[in-house]
Amino acid sequence: MRELDQSKHRLDEIFERGKANYSVKTLLSQFHEKLIESLEERNCIVISRAHKIGITYFCGNKKRKAFLFIDIRPEFLSLKYFTGDKSIYGIGKGIWLHKNDNKGSEPFPIHNELDIKKAISYSLDAYKIASD
Repeated sequence: MRELDQSKHRLDEIFERGKANYSVKTLLSQFHEKLIESLEERNCIVISRAHKIGITYFCGNKKRKAFLFIDIRPEFLSLKYFTGDKSIYGIGKGIWLHKNDNKGSEPFPIHNELDIKKAISYSLDAYKIASD
């Protein structure tokens, strides 16, 4: 996948660790490409880095603040968005980094291509919140 830093964790290892099926691998690739494309269309700089169980996306501005975590599960992707003191319409507030911090979203699952459309919209909102 383009523009994905795999210097610490390789994607194939993450898929193996998460016991991801073929559908999950395909959904991740589709989501990643559409997200990068959507952000580039808006002249937004993004950094994506593989972590132990998924991918973290960062705003590419001076702050380098994370706005999205993706965890790879056996049959779906689980996304958490940064919301700070704001909220994203359509998804509830939840934990971001620490118990009861209420700076993130509820986990949003991606099971199919329809979920990808919502996930992209939420991601763009989270990017805007994190980059302000």
